[in-house]
Amino acid sequence: MDLTAPFKTEVLRPITTWVIPGSIAIAPYVLVLTFHVPQVAEFFENYPSASAAVLTICVLSAGLILENIGSSIEASWWDPLLQRRYPNHLPDWNRYLKLRIKDEIVAQRYLKDHVTRMKFELSMAPALLISWLGLLWVNSLYGIW
Repeated sequence: MDLTAPFKTEVLRPITTWVIPGSIAIAPYVLVLTFHVPQVAEFFENYPSASAAVLTICVLSAGLILENIGSSIEASWWDPLLQRRYPNHLPDWNRYLKLRIKDEIVAQRYLKDHVTRMKFELSMAPALLISWLGLLWVNSLYGIW
């Protein structure tokens, strides 16, 4: 039994690229929804397991959408910038993606970790913007700040 399995990159990747950005993006809207729709607040209170399932699905859905937006940012903005600065960027990247390696090498692990961090950053940019808009809405409703 491998006790380190839960801490490997393959498990942390969905958490860092889907769960955290999705949670940050939808949190203010869940607050507004539960405050303004009493049936939702009542559902959350009476059915905590079902509520957790619904929130999990919403968080993962938002996270996947945000990852897609982040990938669009990468493809539309970052790749053209890199291509202008490094003319062989896209051919090199495509060649790297086609590599077939039996055993994982240090550089490949480093690149997988780096891509995970980049996907997190690219997902967090729209997540923070969406969350900020929700927090402004919460503030306008409740006058917190």
